[in-house]
Amino acid sequence: MYTFGIFIFLPCSIISILAAKERRHVPTPEEKLRKAQSPKGIRNLLKTLKGFSLMFYFLMFTQLVAWMGLWPCWTYVSDWMGESIFNVCSYTNIIFIFNIIIG
Repeated sequence: MYTFGIFIFLPCSIISILAAKERRHVPTPEEKLRKAQSPKGIRNLLKTLKGFSLMFYFLMFTQLVAWMGLWPCWTYVSDWMGESIFNVCSYTNIIFIFNIIIG
């Protein structure tokens, strides 16, 4: 399962890197001055979080729920779980768990 994810992730990453036509941002003197005068630390972090739109919070919540749902899926289908908990060899792990789910 992890190998399949790697075969999908790597080409997508390489295509993204090669297709990006962005240039490096060079700040103007005004931007440098504004950055030097802006507050830093926890207060600035809270101010930034408060300034986000509502859609950003929906996206954060969606990512949190997705990770909470996918983590157990990856854990229970892995070879480690099958070999140490269910006492099956790795090549029958997915079939064994599928049979448990089906009943």
